[in-house]
Amino acid sequence: TTRYYAGRALTALGRDSEALEQFEVCDKLQPGRVDTLLGMAYLRTRLGDLQRAKANAEQVLLLEPNNPVALVRLASVCSELGLPQDALNCLRKIAPANVGEFGADYPYNLGVCYEDIGDIAAAQAQYSMALRMDPNDEDALAGLKATGRGGKHRKVHQRPQKRSRKRSRNLQKN
Repeated sequence: TTRYYAGRALTALGRDSEALEQFEVCDKLQPGRVDTLLGMAYLRTRLGDLQRAKANAEQVLLLEPNNPVALVRLASVCSELGLPQDALNCLRKIAPANVGEFGADYPYNLGVCYEDIGDIAAAQAQYSMALRMDPNDEDALAGLKATGRGGKHRKVHQRPQKRSRKRSRNLQKN
């Protein structure tokens, strides 16, 4: 619908509140559209409304239980809510055929989850895998160094701006 595309355009312009309004109207007119729910989950995450973002991602998973974008969005929200095991469970549900679309972000995010639950060996393995996929991944290198020192790194999806733009494209593609 026109409102959906207006929401996407406003999202691209960084006008998150206005974009969310468009998606909400679209959801009222056509409830249960996966693309609309994903757009709302993404924007609510950016706006800090984590509980409603989580609810939107969960709605998508009721409709499409293996939707990789919804699983990543839910993992991100769970991580921000301090639920690393739930975040890890979401990431593990992503089918191997879909993992490639997230590039080095996938093993990096697994590494963060493993680190947060205290499985340092698994975290190091995932950070190493991210570095094999992208040798210039500074975050994965920092994670590997931090786990070698026994220190904490950061939460899922909290990367420098250059990374969040990349992730935004991945999360907006549906």
